[in-house]
Amino acid sequence: MASKNLTKASIESLAYNPDGPSRQVLWDGKVRGFGVRVTPEGGKQYVLLYRVSGRQRLMSLGRVEDFKTLEMARDKASDLLHGLRHDGIDPMAARERMADAESMAQLWSVYEREHLAHLAKNSRKAISSAWRQHVAPVVGSLKPAQVTKADAIRLHDQATAKGGKVIANRAVARLRAMLTWLYERNERQFPVGWRNPALGMKLHRENPRTEILDLAQQRALVSALADEPDPWVRTYLHLLLLTGCRANELLGLKWTDVDYEKATVLIRGRKNGRDLLVPLPLAALQLLRLLPVVEGSPFVFPSPRRDAPLTSNGIPRKYEAALVTMG
Repeated sequence: MASKNLTKASIESLAYNPDGPSRQVLWDGKVRGFGVRVTPEGGKQYVLLYRVSGRQRLMSLGRVEDFKTLEMARDKASDLLHGLRHDGIDPMAARERMADAESMAQLWSVYEREHLAHLAKNSRKAISSAWRQHVAPVVGSLKPAQVTKADAIRLHDQATAKGGKVIANRAVARLRAMLTWLYERNERQFPVGWRNPALGMKLHRENPRTEILDLAQQRALVSALADEPDPWVRTYLHLLLLTGCRANELLGLKWTDVDYEKATVLIRGRKNGRDLLVPLPLAALQLLRLLPVVEGSPFVFPSPRRDAPLTSNGIPRKYEAALVTMG
């Protein structure tokens, strides 16, 4: 069949031609390989045609009536093609792996490998931690379609008691994101008309962090740092003040990312997945030049216990307020 930009009207007017080929698809002109297939009975479904390992595959994306808009179906096709071209993920193979899984816990490995692996390190760590500590204990043994609103509420309540209000909100967000990802890639796991049970929940109110250290507080912090015996803690907190970097992002700084000639440091593993080149004032350069280098450790701020960077747990409690403000 012909290829043109699909519209709601063209899809509605599409009819099966009994004299035509057995497979009849109206292809989209915007997204290559995306189209609408019509059956002899008049049923219509969005499909995606692509090639992998030299073989052509035709994948059903779902019935037309299961999508609220044409754009939602087109976006789904685009996302799957992006995963194939940039990450080598065969969407039909991923669907087959999901179909074989019998629980959310088994699907977690697919989600971790094919979605989390492409996120920033800090994001992967936060999502994995929420899954292990809060989400898996509540829904890990269930099939995706078995997860109900009551389960999501129970998750929220238990995470609140265990980790606090913000942690509980994030745990529900992790569940919601995983279920949405699973549905977009294999809606056959879910009943017709399924709605994500973690959507529209009443979560804890969160107060935005707008507080910053005023001039007097900054002077007090600098004064307190003069008596700090640990050179790495002292330099780390000074650099937070001088660069404006996020507290967790600066902790993982490596010596190979410090450029004395250009007076910059490269911050890696940020939440948005993009590295950030930060200019250093003269005072910051002087602090780094005076900082001891621990033999065998690549980190500017090494942990005293292992070959790893310093963590926020290693910062004395008297500086906690400053860390929260600069986080």
